[in-house]
Amino acid sequence: MPTFSPRSAPLALLALLLATAGVAHAEPSATARAADPVESGVYIGAGVLGASINGSQTGLLGGGLAQLYYETPHAAIGGDVRIAIGGEDTEGSAFQYLAFSLGSRWFPWAGDFTPFLGAGLVYADLQYDDMGEATYFRGGAAGLGGFAELGLAAFRTDSSRLTLSVRADLPFFDVPDDAGGEARYLMPISVAGTFAF
Repeated sequence: MPTFSPRSAPLALLALLLATAGVAHAEPSATARAADPVESGVYIGAGVLGASINGSQTGLLGGGLAQLYYETPHAAIGGDVRIAIGGEDTEGSAFQYLAFSLGSRWFPWAGDFTPFLGAGLVYADLQYDDMGEATYFRGGAAGLGGFAELGLAAFRTDSSRLTLSVRADLPFFDVPDDAGGEARYLMPISVAGTFAF
């Protein structure tokens, strides 16, 4: 059973505020202008990711993602599913990551290329085994959290587009040690490339 982490309460508030900021920015006057070359619509995407967690020695763990977003010239709202399994190192340490998220993105420019900021809520399932002699830990937990991301969107004036992003998931819980040790706060970090159409 995951335990609530009080230090994550400010992160939860920040995630909710950022998640609504992008959608609030998409005023009708901003999305209806003929000068905006980006068309609003639903985009389905899939991609690859590399994931790691704070304190892990396993490096980037390979995985994949699928997403569905409704996008306007300056904002997007939707969600994705991310999974990464494996990551065993020479000591036998490994972790698994599964996340379902809902959030929004804000695009400052309505052109072919633009950076973006994103945030929202995530339901994450984390499993981590640290086999180091001095750092032994084996545990897993699932629960709600927030996420924040920074990325670059490309080819937005076409019917398909490419995004590159870095994302931090901020769980609202600690992961207990099945061996009776101290619970740990695990924060997955992922780097992703996605193609959507």
